[in-house]
Amino acid sequence: MTTPRGVPFPRAWPSIELPGYRDHPELATYSFFAYESLPPVPSEHFRGDFAWLKGQPIHDPPAARWAEDASTRLAALAGEAEAKGLTIPGPFLTFMADPELVGRIRSCTDCYFELPDRLLRPPWDPRAALVHFLSDSQECLLWYLYLDPDSGPVVLASADIYGDFSEPAPEADPPETLHHDEPADADSPWDEGPWLCSTSFEEFLYRFWIENEIWYAISDDERPLTDEERAYAEHYAT
Repeated sequence: MTTPRGVPFPRAWPSIELPGYRDHPELATYSFFAYESLPPVPSEHFRGDFAWLKGQPIHDPPAARWAEDASTRLAALAGEAEAKGLTIPGPFLTFMADPELVGRIRSCTDCYFELPDRLLRPPWDPRAALVHFLSDSQECLLWYLYLDPDSGPVVLASADIYGDFSEPAPEADPPETLHHDEPADADSPWDEGPWLCSTSFEEFLYRFWIENEIWYAISDDERPLTDEERAYAEHYAT
């Protein structure tokens, strides 16, 4: 993954283990894996309609926590973003508005999708905005859609909870001190952040989905991996 111009974050993929294929370096819920080491994904299928997800089973309960007014909330968020000269990408709106799509995603660490009431303020750039859409059950890690006027929307992971635009702007380092094009330091990842973990919402969602399905197949469902899951997991054997 090439860091988009103007996106000031180190690259990392904080995620779960894939037992027997990609283990944690040490006991942990999440480890930081180099993005360059990740398996390829079928990006040709990422057309915004989530056809690759629609054939998957719906799980009960789904990995989601929000009221049934998702469409209303999303319209408000999209309007707030537009007023700031920003655009929330269509695939994000499509997925988050469809409970059947969301219900096809599960998480072995009890992560859950949620919709915020408003955009959040990134402390490093007052022109940009964050949409918090996924949380670890203990909030040790959160995922955000980052809307940047200088580049396309990307997905960030962070251990920080950011404030909204109604709050006073926090003090922050000048943006030029934040720019990196290096992977996160795997030895001390929690001292940094946020981390750029995907340049596409749909790619992020695919990796999150398939890695959790691989974990469940091996550790809980006790079923064979599908061909798609095996191809992803066996990338680490090579």
